[in-house]
Parts: sequence; structure tokens; C-alpha cells
Amino acid sequence: MSQKGVEKPLEEYEKVRCPICMEHPHQAILLLCSSHDKGCRPYICDTSRNHSNCFSMFRNTRKKLLCPLCRGKVHDWTVDARAQHFMNHKTRTCANGTCTFFGSYMDLEHHVRMVHPSDVGPSGSDGPVSEHVWMDLENYLNQLNLSHR
Repeated sequence: MSQKGVEKPLEEYEKVRCPICMEHPHQAILLLCSSHDKGCRPYICDTSRNHSNCFSMFRNTRKKLLCPLCRGKVHDWTVDARAQHFMNHKTRTCANGTCTFFGSYMDLEHHVRMVHPSDVGPSGSDGPVSEHVWMDLENYLNQLNLSHR
């Protein structure tokens, strides 16, 4: 929702791109920067570590967070559920450099698990115990991601 309780038309989200990967941001969060009240709206991907996860990379490479659009100080971030829902249905490419697949966020989640399983967990030779431990760790990390939002 935008200011004063008036919702933006969905078409406005059509133009939104993550300033890091330049694709429609999946699991998008809105950075709240010093120019937010002047209309700056940097949406950035906040996906799991199995995808590009632009927000995590953005946070981990900087001591002081500056808006990638206006260079103002980022003081917080939030989830715009309506924008996130809309952008999660937009297609984008697979983060694996040689892969040509593209699809919605849910399509990509499924694709990565089926086509690039070695990129996201233990190999088949690691055995079922490693796979079980990996799934527990992945579930735990996903819960942490959700509770941080």
C-alpha cells in the first residue's frame, strides 16, 4: 500500500527491477531509505540462498547500507505483500549461469531442486543421513528467513 491508504495500480509493479540482478525481484522487500518520502522505492530480491539472494549479498558486502537507487541511507526494510505477490509471479531466469530456464518464483524453486540438486545440497553419494541433515538445516534457515521479515 502506498501512503494515505491508496493502493498502487498493479501495473506500477510491472516496471520494478531489482537494482542488483536487474530482474523482477522475487520474495521482494522494499528498502526504506532517506528518500522514501520523496518516492524512492528500491525493491530487492530476498530469496533463499538457493537463488540469487540479492538482499543478503547487498547487506554482507557493505558496512553502511546505502540505497542502490538514490544512495541515501537505508534505515530499514519492509515487505509490501501485494507487490511481493505480484512480482513472485513474474518470470525470471535461473541463477545457474549456464541454464536457460526461466519461470515464476515457485517454478524456479521446483526447477532448482529437480535440475540443479548438486547446487543446493549434498550429492547422492553423501548418503541418506546427509540428505536428512541437509533438509533439517534448509528448513531451519528458511524459518529464520521468515522470522526475520
